Amino acid sequence: MDSISVTNTKFCFDVFNEMKVHHVNENIFFSPLSIFTALAMVYLGARGNTESQMKKCGSSEYIHNLFKKLLSEITRSNATYSLEIADKLYVDKTFTEYLNCARKFYTGGVEEVNFKTAAEEARQLINSWVEKETNGQIKDLLVSSSIDFGTVMVFINTIYFKGIWKTAFNTKDTREMPFNMTKVGTWQTCANDVSE
Repeated sequence: MDSISVTNTKFCFDVFNEMKVHHVNENIFFSPLSIFTALAMVYLGARGNTESQMKKCGSSEYIHNLFKKLLSEITRSNATYSLEIADKLYVDKTFTEYLNCARKFYTGGVEEVNFKTAAEEARQLINSWVEKETNGQIKDLLVSSSIDFGTVMVFINTIYFKGIWKTAFNTKDTREMPFNMTKVGTWQTCANDVSE
């Protein structure tokens, strides 16, 4: 499992470095694990040049088994944190071979839909799932024109994390401090620090 953690960490920094070029002076929030999981699911169906490029990361069976183990490990019950990850891959029913492979490694996260003749129903189904998984926080993620007969796959990911600090912050120690946004710019914000 270490090899996938190292790969995911390198990938995380590569994605961040690319994103910060395109989002200067903006906050950036993303989940490398979610992006990596989506790419692993894409790898499952990749063929030709795309498959050979992705194969450089390791054999398909090896990567998918590692992901299955990793997701199982990080979402197991733990007294110090709660982590809930919900992935759902909606695939057009015409891709039966891919659906069978995806179900083998990503149990519960694959659903067959009919984008060709029932795109609107598929969109509503996806939006309902997102609303349920986010406890009503996100409604109508996909607008009516976002899904059509040409859609073959939609990957959705939600993450919930709540952890207990090893050393808790005392709110009385919160004060205005500079936050370095760039090499030359800072922003005053409420902050707190604790040392053991």
